[in-house]
Formats: sequence, C-alpha cells, structure tokens
Amino acid sequence: MKPVYTDITLPVSGMSCAACAASVESMLTSLNGVFSASVNYATSTVHIRFNPLQVTLDQFQAALKPIGYDLVISAGDDDETFEQLELKRHNTLRRRLVTAAVFSLPVFVISMLWHHPSSTVQWLLLALSLPVIFYSGQGFYLNAFRLGVRGKTNMDTLVAIGTAAAFVLSLINTLFPDFIPGDGINAYVYYESAVVIIT
Repeated sequence: MKPVYTDITLPVSGMSCAACAASVESMLTSLNGVFSASVNYATSTVHIRFNPLQVTLDQFQAALKPIGYDLVISAGDDDETFEQLELKRHNTLRRRLVTAAVFSLPVFVISMLWHHPSSTVQWLLLALSLPVIFYSGQGFYLNAFRLGVRGKTNMDTLVAIGTAAAFVLSLINTLFPDFIPGDGINAYVYYESAVVIIT
C-alpha cells in the first residue's frame, strides 16, 4: 500500500548558522512519521514530508522549542507571525550586544594595560564580566546545554565551552590565587577573552 504523506513548508525562527539548520533537520526527522525535513537556511524555512496520521504540526513545534527554535505553524489572531518572532529575537540580541560592548570595552582596555593585574583589579574585571557572561552570553550557554543533552552541537557549543573555560579559570584564580600556581605556573586571568568572544 502506498504510504500516506503530506508536504508542508513552514518558517523557522531562531536559526543563526548552518549547524542550526542541520539541528532542525535532525530533530524533525527523528520524529516517527516524518519522511524527510529539508531546511532552506537562506529563507529560514523547512520543507517537511510527513504522515499526518502519525505526527502533527504541534509535535514538530514541541520538538524544536526545547533546542531554541520556533516553528510558525499557524496564523491565528493570538499567534505571533514569523516577522514578529524574528523582530523580538533581533531586539533581544541588540540589547545583549549593547550590554556586552559597554562592559567588555573596559575589561579589554584594563587587561591590555595590566598584563598581571593586582587582586583589586581582578575583582573589578570579574564584576565587569558578570553582565556579559550571565546576560549577554546566556543564549549561547542555554542553547549549548539544550543541544548537548540531546547529543547535538552547533556554533553555540563552541562559544559556550571556550568562554566558560576562560571565565571559570579566571574566577578560580581570582577567588583562590594560590590554588593553581606552582612550578612555572602563574595564576593568570582571562576575563577579556571570555567577554570579547561573546561580544
């Protein structure tokens, strides 16, 4: 008997790289009843061939939301359009960028002027780095975690691992300056690396 299938093309909000497109495809094709899913990154859409008797549009959306993407499946009065979702996302990114730039600049300048900052300066660098790490960078960490628990990676994974490593090492060296130093090892801080990468 010939399989029953339906073809549909829907907008996807939240993709920022080719790896994001691959994650969307992989997540959708893992659903029972989906024959294929092909993302057009340039138009931010996904073409899905599926069996409507086995899987629904709501299930597509439910599969993508936990990993940071939003599928626009309806145009009801209470539903946000693709343009509204993207505008909201861009406004959020703009606020996070401005915050990151404002706090990263002094961290970068101070780090370039003092290659071996004193304990007081290290505490200042830590304070200036916190908004960048926990506000501006939160999207990287959340998306990396959501994908990681599902065995997937994308650009956010690389940024999250690199910046977290630099920040955590710097935090340890600021809080416990005698913990790491040993033969030829100095307790350097790398706050500027973490914040500049996020910015």
